[in-house]
Amino acid sequence: MCAQHESMAGNWITASQENLPQLLEKMGAGFLVRKAAAHATPTQLISFDGGKMTIVTNTGFKTKESVVVLDGSEFKGEMFGKEFSATASADEAGVITVNSKFPNLDMVSVRRLDGEGQMVLTVTAGDVVCTRTFKRQ
Repeated sequence: MCAQHESMAGNWITASQENLPQLLEKMGAGFLVRKAAAHATPTQLISFDGGKMTIVTNTGFKTKESVVVLDGSEFKGEMFGKEFSATASADEAGVITVNSKFPNLDMVSVRRLDGEGQMVLTVTAGDVVCTRTFKRQ
């Protein structure tokens, strides 16, 4: 794990988000979930252990832990009642990319630090691009 990845570790709070309801709709989330997510300010606690990144997301009404293996091997998960398979990798510049395959949707998530110390998560699903920016808590 390079120093750039390790600098992503810590507590983060959502500073801004673009196209989140559209992304959630594309993923099959229900109306109430999309409406609540549009007004939530989730936090993320990120930690690294060897080649794994753990993300604990707290929305205020739900907490979810995700473990992402960063060595390119396949892992499985579930989101909005749909199972998916994914692979993840981390490059030397500190960019973490996750390629996910749902039954009817491919999704690419790219997590990086910008030049201002913020974490930027860009998720592309079909023709929808959602950008979420987090600031350190």
